[in-house]
Amino acid sequence: MLPALLVCVGVATLIAAHELLVSRWVAIAWVVFALVLAGVLWTAGLAARRETQHAAVLVAALRTLAENLSNVAAELGAGPRLLQDLADSARTLLGMDRAGIGVVDEEKGLLNLVAFSGDIPADAPMTFRLSDVPVIRACLQRGQVLFEEDIRTRSGEMNRSVVEQFRAAAVILVPLKVRGKVIGLLSLSDSEPRRFTETQREMAHLLASQVAVILHNHSLYEQMRSERDQRTALYQQVQRDAATRAVLLRELQHRVKNNFAAIIGLLMMSMGGLGPEARSVMQRVIDRVRAMAEAHDLFTSGLTTATLRQIVRRMLALLAAIRPPEIELHENVHDGPPMLDTPRAVALAMALFELASNAMRHRGGSPGNVWISTRRSEQSVAIDVIDDGPGIAPASAERQPGGVSGNTGGGIGLTLVRELVSRELRGTFSIGNRPEGGTIATIELPLTGEEDDQK
Repeated sequence: MLPALLVCVGVATLIAAHELLVSRWVAIAWVVFALVLAGVLWTAGLAARRETQHAAVLVAALRTLAENLSNVAAELGAGPRLLQDLADSARTLLGMDRAGIGVVDEEKGLLNLVAFSGDIPADAPMTFRLSDVPVIRACLQRGQVLFEEDIRTRSGEMNRSVVEQFRAAAVILVPLKVRGKVIGLLSLSDSEPRRFTETQREMAHLLASQVAVILHNHSLYEQMRSERDQRTALYQQVQRDAATRAVLLRELQHRVKNNFAAIIGLLMMSMGGLGPEARSVMQRVIDRVRAMAEAHDLFTSGLTTATLRQIVRRMLALLAAIRPPEIELHENVHDGPPMLDTPRAVALAMALFELASNAMRHRGGSPGNVWISTRRSEQSVAIDVIDDGPGIAPASAERQPGGVSGNTGGGIGLTLVRELVSRELRGTFSIGNRPEGGTIATIELPLTGEEDDQK
């Protein structure tokens, strides 16, 4: 429109010059000036329109990029589809035939392709050695976007078989960097040579940063999900193993209980024909085996530990079956730590049974009482077996850690107690006379940090 207007101005100028008798050359010069000015203005208008169109295209592309990347980023955890959508978005925005996203394995020197979009050959490899693709390797090392309008005409080192396999002519290679470190590559190619517009070049640089961040976040998400799945699988395996061990433990405890019953049966069968003294010794052995069996019976239901109260009440039930009528049994035991496993529970049960049965047996038939009670401090718990009988011999009345010597009315039994307490329970044992009469035997067990936490 502007040139036509200037032509009209020029014609009008010539007519006016003819009418006004102005020099023809002056008129011609004026027309030429007007035409040159029209050309300059026309060129400026075209450039302005191109800039406006370019800005409009760039804004539209940015809007599309933002929408696509927002949609893709919102689907973290969608697996391969996330990366596929990312490749589709990049290919569409840059108008290329195909696109691929690869992750760099620096340790092995590999580029692993994790997503494809567009016209991808069916036999396309998924992994490339960086040493076999020098153009890609150089691009990753420089960390800059590479534009090749026709890579087939490129001189220098190049893997032409890969170019031919992907039918690539125009190529864009976009290194994906996070905090200055290249983590992958976005590659795009077209089967025909082409010139890249400024919009496409700017879009490639924008993609380089945005896609890198999304790929990095996706990788972190997948890593966390993989670790979570591993922890879940490990937890489930631990639960299965625990259930299996519980079943095996119950079966083992039942077999141990049956073995104790068999041993007791054999011992009772062996009592026939024995003299009174031998029968008394044999009965003592049978009672000790029964004490072990009673303690083991705590664990046949699947328990892995037992409390002091559970152990003491088992022993009281057994002691009640063998106590003389004139003896009363009493219990004042606080529940709680220490929690004892099977070997320690059996050792403590045998020690308590031995002490309480000694207290009942060696009082000359006189009536009285036997107490089992507990005392607790910050570092230990003490179990006392107390009686109101005649006490022990004066020469041995002093309480001595680890046991006493002399005739205490049960030397073998006390030796057994001393060994059980020191070796199995890692505790201390003492026995002595009470000021008010009778005997007090004490087993003191240290509290470990774990047991102390259970109070």
